[in-house]
Amino acid sequence: MKIFKIALIFVTFFTFQNLFSQTSISGIISDENGAPLPYADIVIVGTNYGSSANDNGEYSISLPDNFVQGQTITLSAQFIGYIKSEKAIVLSSGESIENFTLEADVIGMDQVVVTGLGISKEKKAVGYSVQDVSAEELNMVPQSNIADALSGKVAGVQVLSSAGAAIGGSAKIRLRGANGLSDAQPLWVVDGTPIDNRSFSGAYDGRDYGNLANDINMNDVESISVLKGASASALYGTRAANGVIIVTTKKGGSNKDGIGFSYSSTSSYDDILILPEYQNEYAGGYTQSWLTEIDPEDGLEYNVLNYAADESWGPKMDGTLYRPWWSWIHDDFDGDGIDDYGTQIPLEPQPDNVKNFLNQGVNQIHNFALDGGNDISSFRLSFKIEDGKGVIPNSKLNKSSLGFNGSLDLTGKLSSSVSFNYANTQGFGRPASGYSPLVGNPVQSFNQWFQRQLDMDKLRKYKGDDGSIYSWNLRSATNLRPLYWDSPYFSYFENVSEDERNRLYGNFSLVYKATQNLSIMGAVRSDQYDFLVEDRIASGGLEQDWYSMAKRSQNEMNYEVTANYSQDLGFLSFSGLIGGNIMNRVYSSNISQTSGGLSLPGYYNIDASVDRPSVTTYTEEKEIRSAFGSATINFAGIYYLDATLRNDISSSLPSTNNSY
Repeated sequence: MKIFKIALIFVTFFTFQNLFSQTSISGIISDENGAPLPYADIVIVGTNYGSSANDNGEYSISLPDNFVQGQTITLSAQFIGYIKSEKAIVLSSGESIENFTLEADVIGMDQVVVTGLGISKEKKAVGYSVQDVSAEELNMVPQSNIADALSGKVAGVQVLSSAGAAIGGSAKIRLRGANGLSDAQPLWVVDGTPIDNRSFSGAYDGRDYGNLANDINMNDVESISVLKGASASALYGTRAANGVIIVTTKKGGSNKDGIGFSYSSTSSYDDILILPEYQNEYAGGYTQSWLTEIDPEDGLEYNVLNYAADESWGPKMDGTLYRPWWSWIHDDFDGDGIDDYGTQIPLEPQPDNVKNFLNQGVNQIHNFALDGGNDISSFRLSFKIEDGKGVIPNSKLNKSSLGFNGSLDLTGKLSSSVSFNYANTQGFGRPASGYSPLVGNPVQSFNQWFQRQLDMDKLRKYKGDDGSIYSWNLRSATNLRPLYWDSPYFSYFENVSEDERNRLYGNFSLVYKATQNLSIMGAVRSDQYDFLVEDRIASGGLEQDWYSMAKRSQNEMNYEVTANYSQDLGFLSFSGLIGGNIMNRVYSSNISQTSGGLSLPGYYNIDASVDRPSVTTYTEEKEIRSAFGSATINFAGIYYLDATLRNDISSSLPSTNNSY
């Protein structure tokens, strides 16, 4: 009898153990293309049990003993911007595999935006102006400069581009509500890494070397979020007072069938659309009266123009024979092997001389990309080659970049990601801008200081076989030295600048999923570049020969730790973030210039300076230690309470008053 009782108790215990044994449910949450949806939420409807997916969209829920075999439960998977999916399942012992595929919510996607620190929120939950621009919108018209790509796509964003003739020129962005009357540029953040976007220009010639956001490969961009106003950028501190532009780059997919490869090529052509309406009635000079000059070689008198005049209000261009400027020089200007000295031609206008001077700009971009992944890892590798020739003769720009994005699920709770981008930019012959009397800006002088009868084909020959320099702006028929202007071809082929920039920026991060509601992230972010510019005024021209070399470099490091917590109770939800950041930045520049000319004409080096060269050095070191936090409470999806705090301690302020 006792044996029977013991057996009955054992059987009963065994039955209850099986009936109430713990069950686990796991699976992958992905989109329609099979790409994982990281940190998607999954819950058991009607309970407080649930989980969040990891970086690779994988989730796991362990059920306690009060869930029994045969019980039917409903799982609900959701992700911002996608339609919620629910599935009813019958519990069984052991592990159950349940995968979810979510469809994109076309309407909902328009209501999801990326905010500070890359956090995605519903648009209605954000108390400031945020607008997203997708890669498709950005690349509707291919652009080399990412700032230009934003033009006309975001309300309240003004894009100020440099003159169209400046290849690789700057494009500045001003957001509505920005503070200040001058530059007021927003902060750029790429995959969480703040990057420098300053612009550089020549100190004496106004050459435009572009802004540093040009280093971003447009083909790597997934989306851009524009945060306007100081309240939008509280998490980034005072340098984001004029707003934030958040760039999210493309990531690798879960391509279990192998590695994906893509290639694209883009060619674009630039032509000057509109030129000023030039008068074509009067030739060079200040009065309509003809001048005459006696040729010392044959003793004859010829009609001449006032070559020294840099205006065009001289004699009427009616076909009268005269001696042009090049006919007073012993050389072959036609390329027929015959000396053109003494040649007379009819005085006629050159209505297309400015148009003929300019080239058709050509820009070719080749993009290559590899991507792949599996259940625990993903990667994307990209490479870009860009070659451009400007509308200004002898101007070109070559760019190349290499980018990598990768993620790895280390333990199920611990995941890592790495992103880096390298860019090399080489410019040659960037034109001067504005009124630049030193190196010359012919495009500007065409509209103010030029003569309408000048033939550009003759101006192409600006140098003789003996090294003599020619120009149209002769002092007189017997004094061939120019008075005000070198040949425009001399300015663009001899007074040239060369520049090269190397840039590396990116980050490495670790994310620990402590619970389904709490995650902790640590990240190291870096942005560094070196920039070399060499400029010169050529020997033999109107101005004294000169050489300049400018070296600039910067290294910024950000060390960041954040903790994110979220809790959804149905009618009430809460999300919060606290974190700290240490920013170290070192900037240095060294600018050297010759003085008194070059001791060896044509040798462009600081060592060739006749007098003591001018050397200016500058170094700046700065550290900012920051603590920040934000919290959002959502009542029934209708009412939102949002708060953000930040405190910075800056090394650039007095130690007694450096916290703000």
